[in-house]
Amino acid sequence: MKFKRLIKAIALMIIAALTVLPAQAQNDPLKQYGIKGANLTRTTLISSPKSYTVKGRTYTTYSFNSAKEYSKNGTASYYHRKFHGRRTSSGELYNANLYTAAHKTLPLNSYVLVTNLRNNKKTIVRINDRGPFIRDRIIDLSYTAAKEIGLIARGVGQVKVEALHVAANGKISGAGTKTLAKHARTKAASERLVINIEKNS
Repeated sequence: MKFKRLIKAIALMIIAALTVLPAQAQNDPLKQYGIKGANLTRTTLISSPKSYTVKGRTYTTYSFNSAKEYSKNGTASYYHRKFHGRRTSSGELYNANLYTAAHKTLPLNSYVLVTNLRNNKKTIVRINDRGPFIRDRIIDLSYTAAKEIGLIARGVGQVKVEALHVAANGKISGAGTKTLAKHARTKAASERLVINIEKNS
């Protein structure tokens, strides 16, 4: 009897795993688009001040709608490993092993596609902190994200940052969708993208 119960328990665990895996695969950018990064799941945008001041300079954060079309080239840097465990602007602790980043004005908990313009390597990160507040840098990547696109040796690099937004129904919109469309590995991955042709052409 104990053996039968054990077999039944194992069977139930396998069934549960099989029902979870497709959902995880649907959100995994590596499986969908061949790009390593943060899972593209629906997140609650964290409310933050419309404007704030650092070192005498005032920054105005993007509204939800304007943030979706954000696309900019600039200099990226990355967090040193010594910051591992420190609290970010979102309230969570910085984890060097996750695909996250700091941005001065994009909504906290939003996503961006980051492309290293030197080697064309890409990653997807979730914005969970504010910064970098150094000269002309536009994004500060986690150690893992920076390593993924080859920034560690140089310390900084020229990148393209394109916003991505995941809706409640799982659809992905934003400036980065046209780039993702070129890398879609399945029909489902392509169909998940909502591309605004006028603004992204």
